[in-house]
Amino acid sequence: MFIPINLPQQPKIVKKQGNLSIFEIKGYHPGYGLTIGNALRRTLLDSLPGAAIISAKIDGVNHEFATLPHVMESVVQIILSLKQIRLKMYGEGPQKMTLDVRGIRQVTAADIKTPSSIEITTPNVPIATLTHKNARLTIEFEVDSGLGYVPAEKIQKEKLAVGLMVLDAIFTPIKRVNFSVEQMRVGEHTDYDLLRLEIETDGTMTPEDALKQVSAILVDQFKIFSEFESEQKDGKSIKIAKVKKNIKDKDKETVKIEDKKTIKQDLANIKIEDLKLPTKIISVLQEAGIKTAAGLAQRKAETLVELPGIGARSLQDIKRVLGRLGLTLK
Repeated sequence: MFIPINLPQQPKIVKKQGNLSIFEIKGYHPGYGLTIGNALRRTLLDSLPGAAIISAKIDGVNHEFATLPHVMESVVQIILSLKQIRLKMYGEGPQKMTLDVRGIRQVTAADIKTPSSIEITTPNVPIATLTHKNARLTIEFEVDSGLGYVPAEKIQKEKLAVGLMVLDAIFTPIKRVNFSVEQMRVGEHTDYDLLRLEIETDGTMTPEDALKQVSAILVDQFKIFSEFESEQKDGKSIKIAKVKKNIKDKDKETVKIEDKKTIKQDLANIKIEDLKLPTKIISVLQEAGIKTAAGLAQRKAETLVELPGIGARSLQDIKRVLGRLGLTLK
């Protein structure tokens, strides 16, 4: 018997400020708020693609502990500032950017020269302060795309040139994500969930687009279970059945058998433990010497109900599972 789970309401934006949005989703089935909230949070943090500076070569510097003449900041401080630069990259990476400035001035990300395929979304990030008219700062950057956060030691470089410094790469466009779950009333029920999701991005993507993308990622991940294929001993993979919900009569299941001839030929290979039956029923059937779906179909209903633990309800479960395979009891 199919008992439908109520779907929640459409997400609502209850607060929007800059790159921060707070969403509310009302009417989750009890317990689903925590399940969905946690899945969204983890996926938002580590599964959205983005671009970042992965290496920098500063002219006149051989290592990160060196100093530059007429530059107020140390090389370490400059590198820390470079990690704060957020950008969009169109097309494949890696790609190059350059910085070449002179004289007394404050150097920011806006001074970086980029190709048309790269857009810096944080132009006001300070990089360094030049304190003399003869001061010069020249940097070559390498930009690439990736997921989440990748420490410098995991960014592979076949051969590091002298002075090339690899940076920790913050690819994720998500700066912060939190969620909370509250109970709410739906009809006569007072234990349904209200999910409140807070998403802040770095400006390379809106919170709304981020939520849409991670939702699509999760749907793709779960789709493999709804299209589950049973691996057979002979190495063939056959799709046993697809259950479709009938919109007008949700308590019924419509079963579609694909390639019925192939399935019937391979029924002898479908083990009892691979059928979607309760563990208790499977144990009883195995103890009775029934090992496959084909063997189960050779039994009579009157014989099965005589087995310990097999009652009218268990018999209905068995008939339902066999029906999905196009089989009936003898």
